[in-house]
Amino acid sequence: MDYRNLIETVRTEYEHQPSVEDQARVIILVGKCGYAESQTLLQSEIKEFVEEKNIEFDCADAGAVITNLLSIGILQRSRPSGDRIYVISERRNEIINGEFQETLHTDCEAFTDHIIV
Repeated sequence: MDYRNLIETVRTEYEHQPSVEDQARVIILVGKCGYAESQTLLQSEIKEFVEEKNIEFDCADAGAVITNLLSIGILQRSRPSGDRIYVISERRNEIINGEFQETLHTDCEAFTDHIIV
């Protein structure tokens, strides 16, 4: 697959950023992973592939590179289907789906008691 147009777009849009060559690397890596527009690739999978191939970025990590590619539409972000929303109590450090109202009430009472004391 020819990535020259995508890479040229990145170099035009982000020529002033030190991560421009890293962005070109990610475009090629995503293509070499065999992903097309209709397929999904997780950010963690890109990072794993980079680590496996011992590729070093000029910037700190792949996060900034991926953000830049998202902002100019070369990559697209999607949310997984299904209900994957979890309510987590920081106090209990566990998922409290189904117990939210009760936990909120208990935590508010504890907080109020703490303030009054």
